[in-house]
Amino acid sequence: MLALSPSLSWGSLVNFHATGNPDVSGYVQFDDSSFDGSTSQFLLNSSITDLSLTAFGSVFTLADVVTADTTIINSADAIPIIVNGAGLLANNGSQAIAFFPEGFDGTAINGDASLAYSTTPTFGPFTYHAVKWEASVVPIPAAVWLFGSGLLGLIGIARRKKVT
Repeated sequence: MLALSPSLSWGSLVNFHATGNPDVSGYVQFDDSSFDGSTSQFLLNSSITDLSLTAFGSVFTLADVVTADTTIINSADAIPIIVNGAGLLANNGSQAIAFFPEGFDGTAINGDASLAYSTTPTFGPFTYHAVKWEASVVPIPAAVWLFGSGLLGLIGIARRKKVT
């Protein structure tokens, strides 16, 4: 499963995988550096770094994300949770999906924000489907961090030489 500290490690990607519903599969991905550690953060969907969801035979990708709308995230605990949506998550031109409040199955704060599915590309009418969103971390490779650190060090040295 996932082992995160309450202060998430900067530079990791967090995938929320859809489970618990045979008609919904895939994930939504955020960079954890956009999480602020609050229980109800409205995060613009433009912060989504990847989306690969299939819902009832309809495919949704990053290109379908409605970037002006938001997803509400609880990142205050060790495992971040999708709490709700504020507007559409994605629109592929013929269908639309959105998050619906966490606690759909009657159990609060367990990552079960439902997926609202519309057979039209607009905001509804929706059918609501229980989905469990299990978070997992995809760390950015250490080589990238080492390269970035070295580059920053070289920039610092170059600036210091200019000043003297």
